[in-house]
Amino acid sequence: MAQDKGYPPLSRTVEVQIDVVDRANNPPVWDHVVYGPIYCKENTAVGAKVVSIKASSGIENTPTVFYHLMPGSTAQTNKFHTFYLQQRSETSSKDNVTWADIKVNHPLDYESIKEYNLTIRVENNGAQQLASEATIHIVLEDVNDEIPLFTEGEQETVLEGEPIGSKVTQVNAIDKDGTAPNNQVTYYVVNSNRNEGKEYFEINRDTGEIFTKVIFDREKQGAYALEVEARDGAPSARPNSNGQPNSVGHADFSSYLSQQSETLHEFPYGIKVTCI
Repeated sequence: MAQDKGYPPLSRTVEVQIDVVDRANNPPVWDHVVYGPIYCKENTAVGAKVVSIKASSGIENTPTVFYHLMPGSTAQTNKFHTFYLQQRSETSSKDNVTWADIKVNHPLDYESIKEYNLTIRVENNGAQQLASEATIHIVLEDVNDEIPLFTEGEQETVLEGEPIGSKVTQVNAIDKDGTAPNNQVTYYVVNSNRNEGKEYFEINRDTGEIFTKVIFDREKQGAYALEVEARDGAPSARPNSNGQPNSVGHADFSSYLSQQSETLHEFPYGIKVTCI
């Protein structure tokens, strides 16, 4: 019965059922109550084993146990079955214990979820089937699997006659990887014969700012196309990358020359220019 201290006091009663169990029937005993942190790369393949777990039954001469991976209420607690449990069929002859393996069920993504906390329940095979629980803490490790992506292509105007080193524009690429140097972007002018602008513009590798390398003359050429490339800062984890950084080519940057205002001619005072 529970009773409060108000006036008049209010109370409520509830029936409690108590089961008396055999003293020899104990709940299962885990090798570890908490497993982890277990570090797992985000590109771990589906079906790969993350960790092995074991618990003894707690009943002498009855080693059988049954494992269950409990579905949680959030994605971090396996609501969407990101991991699955596979119980081994045989019992270890060394310690008379049955093992289970936690494996990847769906592709992992560090940028979406960085950690998981799984609850594992184990029951023995006694008359009352007593149970106990353990927790597995899994920490994902970022790999370089994202490609830097440019924002929209640029079109800019350059004044003819501007000095060398004049800033024209700034390009920007974003890499969605979660950690450095995987998400650190460096910019380059594409070195190819078809990139006509490589001789006329240069780029700041850290900021993406583009500057002139020559003084332009609109009468010689009125527009230029420039290709730039963005690379991230670590060997790629994507298939067939051969250890090279992820890169995206090539942002097309178009530059159009604008004519400077013409210089006004000066005439001596009193000279007739025209008649109206």
